[in-house]
Amino acid sequence: DVRTCLQGVSVFDFPLLPEPRWDEYLSAVDTSLSKYCDFFEFPRDKGTLMVVFRGRMANVILQYLWVRIKADAMGWGLDVMNKKNQKNQTWVNPIAHFRNVLFKRLDSAPIVPASAPEAAMHCGPHYQHYDYIRNERCLSACLFSPRNDSLSERLFDLGPNDVVIHYREPIELMVAYMNRGNSTREDTVPPFSYYYHILDGLRKRGELGTVWIVRQHSKSGRFKRHPDTTHYKLEKEFNAQLAKGESEQDHFLARNAPIFIGSFGTYSWTIAYLSSGREIHLPYDSRLKAGSTWNRWSDLFMDDDPRIKYHDCFVTNESQTAQEVLAADTVFARGVVARAKGVSTANCMPRKGGVQLD
Repeated sequence: DVRTCLQGVSVFDFPLLPEPRWDEYLSAVDTSLSKYCDFFEFPRDKGTLMVVFRGRMANVILQYLWVRIKADAMGWGLDVMNKKNQKNQTWVNPIAHFRNVLFKRLDSAPIVPASAPEAAMHCGPHYQHYDYIRNERCLSACLFSPRNDSLSERLFDLGPNDVVIHYREPIELMVAYMNRGNSTREDTVPPFSYYYHILDGLRKRGELGTVWIVRQHSKSGRFKRHPDTTHYKLEKEFNAQLAKGESEQDHFLARNAPIFIGSFGTYSWTIAYLSSGREIHLPYDSRLKAGSTWNRWSDLFMDDDPRIKYHDCFVTNESQTAQEVLAADTVFARGVVARAKGVSTANCMPRKGGVQLD
């Protein structure tokens, strides 16, 4: 996991580090990871892969990782095609705060069309498939290592049993046009019982520290507050606190939490994938392949990380290993098993046909 890539570097080696000295931590992280992502150290003479990024930060993390690997493997440059967003405003890179997210346009060479690498039509929306990046954790940790503005005082104040929860409000409450009646799933977020089961177990074992809640827009918005909301119940039962950082700060805080409890969606998934914590909890729905409103949760299922405990959150909240999930004859498990077949029928593996880079 990412802890191996970091070679022992941890935020717990820098307790209560004041902001004027944050460069000490960044330097230690860079020393451990920089060898995994030397950018454009290999010949680039076949043109520039022009990319159209879609979605928010976590979706773009997955897209950039896929196209970065593809560009490295094929000897391509890499640049952004959608310089304007849907409102014709200048495109703002949602992952610019990561230290090694870089672009390089090769103007002297032919441009590779954006559709060249069998784009999302064949390879899934936003290139969201665990098999594409199963063996890329060290590269990912390097690419998405932090800049100064990804850090927060709270990061260096984490205790050994602190918990970070990503709670995602139902998309229908945040974005009205996503409420499409029968075409929209009601169960887009885990129920309170999912969080309660995990946190109460930690409390009974005397292993529950401070509980923090992050959401992708925690600083710029507020949760809907009434007694039935999960956020309200977490505050009342476990004295949970909203972290109130920017998206990138909360993301990096959660990646470093000793215990992470995720929701559905790629914000939680990328935290779990890049986590250096000791314990990770993720929900799934055995009745369906999907998780959240649109993405195929079975395609992102991580089956090789023993830190992850899965919870069939709409059926039972008991924790399961990945092997226990896959051993059951459920719609979700069958979806995970079938995903390998889909990858083998399309040229979607980002290193396929290219140079295998160390």
